[in-house]
Amino acid sequence: MRSKCVISISHSNYLYKGAGTEKCMRETRNILISKDIHYLQIFSFEKYSNLYKFSDMSNKVGVNYDDTFLGIYTYSSLLSLLNNVSIENKTEFIGIHINNVINHNLCLLKEFIQSTDLPVIVWLHDYSSICEVSPILLDGNGVCCNNFSKNLTICNKCSKYLNSFEENDVLDFYNQINSSIKHIIAPSESVKRNTLVRYTFWNDKISVRPHLKFSDKVKRKDVSYPIKIAFVGGKYSHKGYREWQELTNIFKNNKNYQFYYLGSSISDTVDYIKDIRVDVATQGENAMKNAIRNNNIDIAFLWSKCQETYSYTYYESFCSGARIITNEKSGNIAEQTIKNKSGLVLENVNELIELMSNFDEFKKKINSLDGCYFSSYETNDSIENLVLNGSLYGTAPMKKVKSYKFLMLLYMTKNNLIRKKGNNAKK
Repeated sequence: MRSKCVISISHSNYLYKGAGTEKCMRETRNILISKDIHYLQIFSFEKYSNLYKFSDMSNKVGVNYDDTFLGIYTYSSLLSLLNNVSIENKTEFIGIHINNVINHNLCLLKEFIQSTDLPVIVWLHDYSSICEVSPILLDGNGVCCNNFSKNLTICNKCSKYLNSFEENDVLDFYNQINSSIKHIIAPSESVKRNTLVRYTFWNDKISVRPHLKFSDKVKRKDVSYPIKIAFVGGKYSHKGYREWQELTNIFKNNKNYQFYYLGSSISDTVDYIKDIRVDVATQGENAMKNAIRNNNIDIAFLWSKCQETYSYTYYESFCSGARIITNEKSGNIAEQTIKNKSGLVLENVNELIELMSNFDEFKKKINSLDGCYFSSYETNDSIENLVLNGSLYGTAPMKKVKSYKFLMLLYMTKNNLIRKKGNNAKK
C-alpha cells in the first residue's frame, strides 16, 4: 500500500527556524504524520542570505522530507525529485500547502504547482499575500500601514516598496492558480477579515482554524510584589522593543516593578532587566510557556505595532496566568485581550507610563481584570481541511496525478521553445 504525502511551500527551513509560521508547520507535520501522511517542504532562500554571495539562488529551493534535508534543487528539477521520492518511498502526493511565497520565483512556482495538478490549501500566517515586500505591513519608518487593499497611493509613499528590486504581484499569482486552490485557512477572525479586503474572490473558500485548543479553566492569582513584567519574544521595533526600552528606563529604579526579558535575543543586556533565554527551536515547543510559569511572570508586555495574525506569544502568556498589556494596533493580540478580558489594551505607551506611575491604582486595575484563564493548551490536531479529495482511509478516490516523467518532458520542451523563440528574436 502506498503512503501519502503533502507538499508544503514556504520561505524558510522549518526544521531550524523558531518563528510562528515554522512552529505551525512543525505542528501540522506532526498531525499529518500521526495519520501516516508524510510532509515534503519546499522553501526559498532569503535574497540577502550568505548563499546569494556564492550563487544566484533565485531559481533554487531547499527541500526537506519530514525531518530530513534532501538538498537544493532548481524549480525545473522538482518534478523529477517528486518522481524519485514517490518511487523510493512508495509515496502518493495528495495536495499542496502554501504557507507563503516570500522570495520564491512566482512564475516558476506557478508552473510547478499547475504541473502537479494537485489541490492547494493556502495558510494565512502573515500578510505576504498582500505585500511580499513587508508581510507585516510596516513602512520604511516602522509604522504599520494597515493597507489591506494595497492602495498604490499608500504604497508609493513606502520606501520599502519603492526600493524593492522587483515587484512581484502576489495577487496575480494567486489568481492564476485559483482554480487549484480549494481552501484558505485563517488562524483568526482578524486575518480573515483583513485578507478578504483584497481577496474578495476567496470569500467562499476561507475559514478560521485556530492553531491551538484550550482546556482546564482556573482562577488567576493576584499579582506579586514587586510586579514582574516581561517582554516576550524577539527584540524587534515592530514588536514594541523601543517602547519597552523607554518604559524600563523610566521605572528601572522603582522597587515596585521587576523587569524580565524572555526570548532568544540575549543582547544589549542591562542590570535592571533579568534575561531568561528561551528558544523553542532548541528547548521544545513549550519552552516559552514554561519560562513564563517558572519565573512567575505577572504581566506580559506584547506591544506589537503591526496586525498580528495569531501570536503564539499571546496564548503562551495568557495560558501561563500572566496578564497582557498591549496596544490598539496589535491585531489578534488586542482582539483576544478584549475578548478574554485578559489584560489592558492601551492607545500608546504614555498611557501605560501614567498608569504605572501610580502603583496602588495600577495594581488594583490589574487585579480587577477577569481572574480566570485556560491553564492548558495543545495543538489543534483536527485533520479537517488539512487533507482534501476524499477521506484519509480511501473511502473516496484521490485525484490521480499526471505522470511526472511526461510532465518533466513537457516542462523542458516548453522552456526550450521559449528560449529558441527569444534567440530568434535577437537575430
